[in-house]
Amino acid sequence: MRSLIVLSIILLISGLLFFSCKKKKEVAAAPAQSEAASTPAPTPQTNADEIKLLPINIQSDYTWPGSTDPFDVLSTEVKGDMLILEIQYGGGCQEHDFSMTTNLMWMKSMPPQLNLYLEHENHDDNCRALITRKLAFDLKECRYSNGNVVVLIINGDRDKSTRYQY
Repeated sequence: MRSLIVLSIILLISGLLFFSCKKKKEVAAAPAQSEAASTPAPTPQTNADEIKLLPINIQSDYTWPGSTDPFDVLSTEVKGDMLILEIQYGGGCQEHDFSMTTNLMWMKSMPPQLNLYLEHENHDDNCRALITRKLAFDLKECRYSNGNVVVLIINGDRDKSTRYQY
């Protein structure tokens, strides 16, 4: 009889914990949904013609900070004098800012190589939507004076390098 009472109490406590946790998750999800509804998420851009052309900042004393808010570079492509990056990041409740900087320190190689540093500011956006977006940067300032080809390396990742021919 005593074991039946102990078993009943354990089942009752387990049931209460299960249902109370579920309610907390639903309550926690509700503000994020209403917040996302009140603040429009950035619209993914798919056509290079619709993308705003961003400048590449040139700072001779620039040093890569080593990290920014998280993002992934899915693809890189050069069209004319435009570097197009397809990126992916988490968010959906705030506008995210991206900037590209270089120090114009050419690596001695054939063709010359140049590091470009893409930084992401998520403005403390804790929403969990997975956003895919394209960014375009003006490459005219990245031309090497003694040639017509430059290998561009994004954030030090040589796997994401791309050739810029002009």
